[in-house]
Amino acid sequence: MKKRQFSEFLIWTAILIGLAFSLILIHKKTSTDHSTSALPHLTIGYATYPPFIDYDKDGTVIGIDADFANEVCRRIGYQADFFPIDWALKDELLSEHEIDCLWCGFSMDGLNKNYRWAGPYMKSRHLPIVLADSPYQSANDLTEKSIAVLADSQTEYLLLNHQDLPEVPTTSRVYCFSDLLEVRGALLSGYCDAIYANATVWTTLLSNDREDYRFLNDDSYVSNLGIAFATDADPALIAKINQALEEMIQDGTADRILQNYHLDADCLTNEKGEPEKP
Repeated sequence: MKKRQFSEFLIWTAILIGLAFSLILIHKKTSTDHSTSALPHLTIGYATYPPFIDYDKDGTVIGIDADFANEVCRRIGYQADFFPIDWALKDELLSEHEIDCLWCGFSMDGLNKNYRWAGPYMKSRHLPIVLADSPYQSANDLTEKSIAVLADSQTEYLLLNHQDLPEVPTTSRVYCFSDLLEVRGALLSGYCDAIYANATVWTTLLSNDREDYRFLNDDSYVSNLGIAFATDADPALIAKINQALEEMIQDGTADRILQNYHLDADCLTNEKGEPEKP
């Protein structure tokens, strides 16, 4: 009888210990979730633009800018929320405060008055891309040839507004497409003679068939990438982001992020201020 009572005592003791341990875990998880949700949120508007913004196999937002944003938010005590948008509606979403900022390989050049900027934090090259067997060797060879670009991109802006620059091809035949695959299809089909594009993006996109294309590297325009906020955004928040970006460049964190995408520190910039129009 005593043996049975002792066994029951051990069983109930084990049950109570298990319940107590479970309550501790639940309390710990609740506390963690509460501390995370208590953080202010930075809602980041983006469009898919690898390697700056992309998705992994589980649908999680990844990429250079996702890594930068998550680290910046960690340092300033915010939580990064990534919000997919129609890029053509970006200004409307910003002005209506549906999103806090645009962080998606976005060039500051020529747009300093359109937004309040954090950054620049990276440099980006824009250059012509042709098929491997193309006779064109430089931007000068593309004079009055047909060139495809991504709509509402920095390369579209340059071709439509700054053909006076030596790095920018001179042509009146600019074809704009809504996504990167359509741009590539136009070149492969012979619909255009060249692409004018962001070198980092297209190095990633063409990684599996790089030998089919040539980058005209001697004719590249370098722009600054930044984080765009509405003109009435809080300047104190932007100052915190700028401080975090500068610290990341100084302590090597930014360089380590770029190395994950086969880029080096030459892509970084800690220039101050907002670049003027080219």
